[in-house]
Amino acid sequence: MIGIIGGGNMGEAFIEGFLKAGLDKNEILVCEIDEKRRKYLVEKYKIKVCNSIDILGKTQKIILVAVKPYQVKNVCEKLSNILKDDQLLISIAAGVSLKDIRNYLKTDFKNIIRIMPNLMVAVNKGILAASYYQKIDKDLLFDFKHYFSKLGYIYEVDENLLDAITAISGSGPAFISVFVESLADAGVYIGIPRNLALDFALNAILGTVSMIKEKKLHPASLKDKVTSPAGTTIEGLKVLEENNFRALIYKIILETFNKTKKVK
Repeated sequence: MIGIIGGGNMGEAFIEGFLKAGLDKNEILVCEIDEKRRKYLVEKYKIKVCNSIDILGKTQKIILVAVKPYQVKNVCEKLSNILKDDQLLISIAAGVSLKDIRNYLKTDFKNIIRIMPNLMVAVNKGILAASYYQKIDKDLLFDFKHYFSKLGYIYEVDENLLDAITAISGSGPAFISVFVESLADAGVYIGIPRNLALDFALNAILGTVSMIKEKKLHPASLKDKVTSPAGTTIEGLKVLEENNFRALIYKIILETFNKTKKVK
């Protein structure tokens, strides 16, 4: 049913997510060229693997291309004479457009979806921004939404937004992880045991995000609720402002966005 080309970090995240969502392991086939990686995936997830794009392309209805952007051209060239009208091709490669994919295929194949996911698909909390041709087969589009909505939140967007979305939702987990780690390290510095410091940091972020989402709050309004006149929180916020925290976030996202446009 679902073939995944590429068994690296993102490919594995999709495997985890699908299995966690209840997809039978026999419905997943992964094509991975590295023998050690294939062995690892079989031992850990008990799924089917192969080292041939040809085998995967001829047997799977939904084909997810989870390789590096520079590898997409080679993958598409191998699929070009295999794909049928009842199959769906999905690419997660940053910077590789729908037009690029069709050019690599050298056909008028239209059942192509380009998605920008993040690693959180592994725990069914992912973000998947999706773009596709309007002439895509509607039954295949339904299948995409049916299976991939199990992995998190699907947002249908204009393709020209995908690179920008990648900078926030795709790379964002790395930036957030550094922030969590820094909170925990600071906690350790002021005397909190490491395990407690990390738990407090994680739960502070989880609780904050949950409250903002569930109560539909603007982040600034929650910040104001926590901040008392001449209190401890405003003292910390003062340090953030003095050190251009907001400007740094802008710069991080902008540099990531600019790099995304160059990776193809």
